[in-house]
Amino acid sequence: MWAGLGARWPWRSSGVWARLQVELLNRRRWRTRLELSTALFEYLEIFHNRQRRHSALGMLSPVEYELRTPPVA
Repeated sequence: MWAGLGARWPWRSSGVWARLQVELLNRRRWRTRLELSTALFEYLEIFHNRQRRHSALGMLSPVEYELRTPPVA
């Protein structure tokens, strides 16, 4: 499924791909492409981008970082 994407998806070779396989793809079989697509979207947009801890933010999630950082006036 992902073989043709190559360099267009730079995160494919990073730890994100390995974590995605272990935490999502290897846990069950998907009945339809829509079901898989929805699960991928939820994993990437809801967990990976919003909830996971980022080293660039001092190992805080983006939500935690924004709550701790005072607004710039």
